[in-house]
Amino acid sequence: MPELIPEHIKYWNRIKPEGYSGGPFGDHTGGLILFKTENIEIARQIADNDPFITGGGIEKSWVKEWVLK
Repeated sequence: MPELIPEHIKYWNRIKPEGYSGGPFGDHTGGLILFKTENIEIARQIADNDPFITGGGIEKSWVKEWVLK
């Protein structure tokens, strides 16, 4: 849903989670967002409030912990 893109961008610019990095895939099949939180539940809450999720613009989403070594 292209109409959700401006709200999606505003959301992430407003909350500015620590370590935020993100953007669309080059083939326009989705995107990836990385950020730091204290735990995965906080990350899920942040992701679940993205307008793409609340507006029904995403079929599937995942929140995964990335362990850097």
